[in-house]
Amino acid sequence: MITLDNIKVDLNLVNVLNFENITRWRFAFILPMTLLAVLLGLVFFIVFTNIWIGVLLLLIPLYHIIQYLIACKKYILQKKAICETMTRKDICISVERLCHVSRETIYEPYSTFRGHATKEVSFLNFHSSRRWRLLSGGKFYKWSKEHYMSAYGIESTAIPGDEFFLISLQLYQNITCIYPCKYFILDENLKSTN
Repeated sequence: MITLDNIKVDLNLVNVLNFENITRWRFAFILPMTLLAVLLGLVFFIVFTNIWIGVLLLLIPLYHIIQYLIACKKYILQKKAICETMTRKDICISVERLCHVSRETIYEPYSTFRGHATKEVSFLNFHSSRRWRLLSGGKFYKWSKEHYMSAYGIESTAIPGDEFFLISLQLYQNITCIYPCKYFILDENLKSTN
């Protein structure tokens, strides 16, 4: 049964997975890039007695540090929005029919140690033209003893024509969480709010 507390758990998981997708590769490079910039700066200072080249080299890791801090701020704001929404019960719940599951190759740096800058991700596409990205790396519906599954589990059990509960926040109109209607039912309190 889908309750407000269960939705909160799943929305927080989606928020964490989005944050990790955005920042994992960037965080892995901040320290090595900073060290490399400092070493090259010292070499240029010793050889050419010019410290400005070293300062310019530090702009590259500084850019990534700023982007990482921006992502952290966005993560914190979304986490706060999820908590506030759950207290106000300010969510939209709709039932949509699945049109198809698609796989797309998108640009998203995730493993630049091996030179990859693209990866293949899956999307659930609904008849209403809404789509939901299956975020890898997490287990969804942890609160459910019977239907605890990964993104691959959701993808492999989704059949075109299946109905899904689409949960979105009033503040963010994009789909934030989905629940297959064949596995879950809404709590009576949630049915009365929508």
